[in-house]
Amino acid sequence: MDSIENNNSKNISITETNKEGIFNLYTDGASKGNPGNSGCFAVIYDESQKNIIYKDGKLLGINTNNFAEYEGLITGLELALKHSIRKLHIFMDSQLVVKQIQGKYKIKDIKLKMKYNTVVNILKQFDFWDITDVPRAMNKEADKNVNILIKNGYNTIK
Repeated sequence: MDSIENNNSKNISITETNKEGIFNLYTDGASKGNPGNSGCFAVIYDESQKNIIYKDGKLLGINTNNFAEYEGLITGLELALKHSIRKLHIFMDSQLVVKQIQGKYKIKDIKLKMKYNTVVNILKQFDFWDITDVPRAMNKEADKNVNILIKNGYNTIK
C-alpha cells in the first residue's frame, strides 16, 4: 500500500498557528443506510479558529459511509485550494480514513483506494498539513450540516 509522507508535521501551538497562517479544516461524510443516501460537508475556520470562513457540501447518491467520508475530505481540500489556503490542520471523525491517510491502515476496497489516491495527489499541493481523528462532538458543524443536507436533499425526492 502507498502511504503519504508528511515531513512537514510538527507540534504547533495556537500562537504559532496564527503566525503561520494554518487553517483548520473539519470534514464529515454520512450515509443513511450504509450504503444509502449519502453526502459530505467541509468547514474551514479562519486563523483564530473561531470563525467559519468557507463551507461546502454535496449530495453523493447511494454510497457507503466511508466513501462519503473520503468525499468530505476531498471537498474540503479542494475548497482550501480554491481559496489559496496551503496550510491545514485536518480534523475528521472517521478513524478509518485518518489512519488510511496516515498509512497505518490498509485499504482493501477498490473505490476507497481510488479516493485515497485522489487525496494523496491533492495533498501534494499543500505546504503543510496534518490530519487527526476527533470525536464526533468535536466535529459538530460539519456533522450537523451533512445531516441537514442529506435530510433536505432527499426529502424533496420522496
